[in-house]
Amino acid sequence: MTKHALITGGSAGLGFEVAKGLILDGWSVTITARGEDRLRQAAGHLRRLSEEARVEILPLDLSSLADIRRATERLQQSGARFDAIVGNAGAKIESPMKTTEDDFEWHMGVNHLGHFALVSMALPLLSSGARISMVSSVVASRGDARGIYASKNVSLSAGQAYANSKLANQMFALELNRRLAASGSTVSATAAHPGFARASAYGSKVVRFGEYLAAQSAARGAKPILESLIAEPGSYLGPGVFELWGSPTAALVHEAALDERLCADLIHESERLTGLELDL
Repeated sequence: MTKHALITGGSAGLGFEVAKGLILDGWSVTITARGEDRLRQAAGHLRRLSEEARVEILPLDLSSLADIRRATERLQQSGARFDAIVGNAGAKIESPMKTTEDDFEWHMGVNHLGHFALVSMALPLLSSGARISMVSSVVASRGDARGIYASKNVSLSAGQAYANSKLANQMFALELNRRLAASGSTVSATAAHPGFARASAYGSKVVRFGEYLAAQSAARGAKPILESLIAEPGSYLGPGVFELWGSPTAALVHEAALDERLCADLIHESERLTGLELDL
């Protein structure tokens, strides 16, 4: 039976490359993004990779809990089942600071809370043995777990907010895997990061030029993410050369992701803010 993956942010960059890799490996994919036109264009490119490829699109705005609920209900009504969820979409470092529709700090709201809500609602759609993989970042190493939900009104740089949100992705994945294992579920979770890879363009001209010169391709950056779908449950993968470039290997786990009390606090606060329970 053909496996089916749900990939957030699948219309461009890393998510698109993950979708390509899975299709070439015989998977079907459902890709999400905010813009339906970009989704349709990406789906057209993906369908040309294989005559057997089944590519579905799902408009989804991770900055809106209402839209996440709408999209998940659409999946439920369609009878969709998934063998993997790849939580790839995310806000880049964006300044000045802003908030989501639900009044969350932008980076945390999109990168972590949006995915937390999606996974919480989509758990019943997962097949036996399914894998959930959250995409973190090499800068998660600079995240501050104790300031992870720092108020949007306090002085917090956009770069620190982004690092905190990517640390939250890592903590969520590893804590989710621990809880799934403890519950006896056949579903498991991992995390991965792409290193220094070209994704969707962002930042100043200087940042984009530096990325052009030094970053590995999005296709190379997608490899740890693809590998995370078959890696040992609870793994955290990244590129092997200084965690910036190269083939996938085990990456350095932030001490906060190993601290079960901090991770439990993350889940509790995520449930409180989203109004959703992580029901395993």
